[in-house]
Amino acid sequence: GTAGTTIGLELAGSAIFGIIFSSVTVWTAVFTCVILKKAQSAVKMMGIMLCVLGLTLPTLDNNGDDAEDTKTVFLGIMMTFAGTLFYALEYTLCEQAFSLYDLPVDSKELCFYTGFWGMLMTLAWMCVYTFPRWNEVVVEEIESHDGNLPLILFLFTTHMINNGAHNYAWFIVCELESGVS
Repeated sequence: GTAGTTIGLELAGSAIFGIIFSSVTVWTAVFTCVILKKAQSAVKMMGIMLCVLGLTLPTLDNNGDDAEDTKTVFLGIMMTFAGTLFYALEYTLCEQAFSLYDLPVDSKELCFYTGFWGMLMTLAWMCVYTFPRWNEVVVEEIESHDGNLPLILFLFTTHMINNGAHNYAWFIVCELESGVS
């Protein structure tokens, strides 16, 4: 989900990304019906559809992009769309994990293990792909766009802290209210 939405954001742009990412609500509702066997009320489904419809309307504006830009944006939309499916599945399965036992899984423990495995996968990718190609994929890319490496590393660090706090809060909300709610 993270890979799909990150690449999708880069390719499609933030406006379209935000619109497509809103579909995570619809997919979560669908997965809740299918996996958790919970019915969604007609009012909830109507509200979800109205939100997605309202967010989709701005994408109908044709601004005359060339074919190559259109292909790139379309790929970004598809990557974001796939990412939202994985996020919705994550939300639904987390709710299921919290309801499997009489004493639900502790949110802090689930948050730790989710973060730990995610960190291991990210570190594996960085060790296998990024670090061996550091100059090509980091230094040269930053220099070609007149970027500032210390600023980028600072922003990356603050993003990690923000994401960690967000996920910690999300797991606590999951435990108290359920992931889908």
